[in-house]
Amino acid sequence: MRNILTVSTRTSRVYKPDVIPFSILSTMSSLKAFQEFYKFINFEKIEGADGTITAFKFLNGEVQINEQVVPISELTIETRRILLLIQEAGDLAEEIRSLIDERIADIGKIGAFKESDVIVDSVDTQMVAELDINMEDLYAPKAYSFMTEAMVQPCTASVKGKAEVEIYPDRFSFKVKYNNYVNEINQYGAMISPKPLVLEPRVQTHPNQQIFFISAPVDSITLVSLIEKLEKSLKK
Repeated sequence: MRNILTVSTRTSRVYKPDVIPFSILSTMSSLKAFQEFYKFINFEKIEGADGTITAFKFLNGEVQINEQVVPISELTIETRRILLLIQEAGDLAEEIRSLIDERIADIGKIGAFKESDVIVDSVDTQMVAELDINMEDLYAPKAYSFMTEAMVQPCTASVKGKAEVEIYPDRFSFKVKYNNYVNEINQYGAMISPKPLVLEPRVQTHPNQQIFFISAPVDSITLVSLIEKLEKSLKK
């Protein structure tokens, strides 16, 4: 991995019913205090089909960690779930999430959240990085050759030769599905949605530039380690 250009981390925690003090957070004074504390520029209420408020979404805020100002892209508080998106690595996301949990508990005048209150705890990382990977190395040679060579002539013919055709791999992706939940998840009617596992050339770049967008349901440190292992395996 030659260089990491951007990193964003999204964390999601689903809690047992009535752990999040949603009704207290719904008051104007609580919402204003929360918005001002993290300097959120935008705020919106999300309503269900019956007009009931189901979530509060805060956008474009910030928090200071060890004299470093960290942008908070999004914070969504639902009745049972808290989602956080920051433009930083996962270790900071965990620290910020703990601070937000403390703030919610303080506003709601409840005790600190306990690990036993959490049903599902997940993290997703999206990264743009310069890698030592050629896209063609990710495909079976015969399939790659057929798609990039044998398909050129018929694709050229389809536009009656009025343009040159270049065929190159655009996306290497999988879906991560979670099965056989533990009893606690089933008991509280929660679920873990399928997540994308993606490696593709960054939008507005050519594969030859080796600048990639990567998305995976793991923390940023783990993702970097996995990508470095992939680079090494492709060089063998």
